[in-house]
Amino acid sequence: MQHDNFIKRVVYKALQLIPDSVYVRLKYRKAFGRWPDLRNPRSFNEKLTWLKLHDRNPLYTAMVDKYEAKRYVAGIIGDEYIIPTYGVWDRAEDIDFEALPDKFVLKATHDSGRVIICRDKSTLDRQKAIREMRLSLRRNFYAVTREWPYKNVKPRIIAEKLLEVADNAELADYKVHNFNGVPKVILVCRDRFRDTGLTEDFFDSEWKHLDVRRPGHPNAPILEDKPEELDKMLELSERLSKSYPFMRTDFYSVGGKVYFGEITLYPASAAVPFVPESFDDLLGKEFNVTNLMGGGKILTFRNISILIQLADSSTADNSINDYKFFCFNGRVKFMKVDLDRSTEHRANYYDRDFRLLEFGEVEYPPDFARKVDKPACFKSMIELAEKIARKMRFVRVDFYEIDKHVFFGEITFYPSSAAGRFTVPTADLEIGKLLKL
Repeated sequence: MQHDNFIKRVVYKALQLIPDSVYVRLKYRKAFGRWPDLRNPRSFNEKLTWLKLHDRNPLYTAMVDKYEAKRYVAGIIGDEYIIPTYGVWDRAEDIDFEALPDKFVLKATHDSGRVIICRDKSTLDRQKAIREMRLSLRRNFYAVTREWPYKNVKPRIIAEKLLEVADNAELADYKVHNFNGVPKVILVCRDRFRDTGLTEDFFDSEWKHLDVRRPGHPNAPILEDKPEELDKMLELSERLSKSYPFMRTDFYSVGGKVYFGEITLYPASAAVPFVPESFDDLLGKEFNVTNLMGGGKILTFRNISILIQLADSSTADNSINDYKFFCFNGRVKFMKVDLDRSTEHRANYYDRDFRLLEFGEVEYPPDFARKVDKPACFKSMIELAEKIARKMRFVRVDFYEIDKHVFFGEITFYPSSAAGRFTVPTADLEIGKLLKL
């Protein structure tokens, strides 16, 4: 047994040395018996495989982290749809069972599949639970699947509320498949943790049952009735998946209330076929991955891929505002908004309440007549800037806001190389008073 485990560990380590571009192709070939066409992806699973390699949105890491995803999702649809969290720990040995209620769920934030459901804490084998969670923490889900978003998820253990329905029945898991922000297909999963085995049923957005399945997962003997909360699930799915080529959003329904489950970007890691196979092609027609941002050409070099694309002509003139937060001793004092950088570069300054300040820069003059809307994520930007600036005398932290999402820009220690001039000469002295050397 020890010899077998040693061999498994060696093979596991060896597989991690295979480049992502090779690994995902091998994984696809094993599942489908053919190589994926990633130069001209057509099927659903081919396109998901393409996305694994080429779509590296930094927000994806928060989306798949089972702890961070709750905060991310709550910021879009509200806290009322989030399953309550009881605790989060870095080590399995640190789980505070005494502080947990009689019923709860344990799982790793970076893993998939291993879940401990506790319905009665007095009968729980705590040492076994610790061993199971320890195994989850050791598992490198990114290495096994090459799903890039998991690469930087911090392995932790989370305890959350156990959702229950009448008669101790298992919850139905409603998995909404969204294409370009539009819900198209719902997969209903039942009996995942029962001896009878997992059942799966596919429906369209009008709740018409589809004659589709995945190998090894039969349809339920009795079809699932249309949930009363379906419209709410579809509405929330649209809000979460807006601006993304594909996203699966999972929900539960308990006592007329909808709860968010998780976000999945590559169902079954793009390695499970459909029956019939034609459904794979049918779903593939719902989104275009090589035209995510207006078409283009992929140039692949030894260690990097570059996607060159044309800007959408309808938005090419709408430059993205650059929000620069000036932090002194870990606190934001004021900020600068760069405007029209691609044309006539201007810059306005605002206080931390987003009130326009009456000075600017000589090089990039202010436009006091220009109305600049307060960004939707302004509060989040300030919080992030102050986290980054903690314990620093001075730093400038830059962000962008796109579709109500915050993107980090850069950190600057010496704006304008300490050679910039202000339109109001006394501004330089007043700002200097904020910097305690």
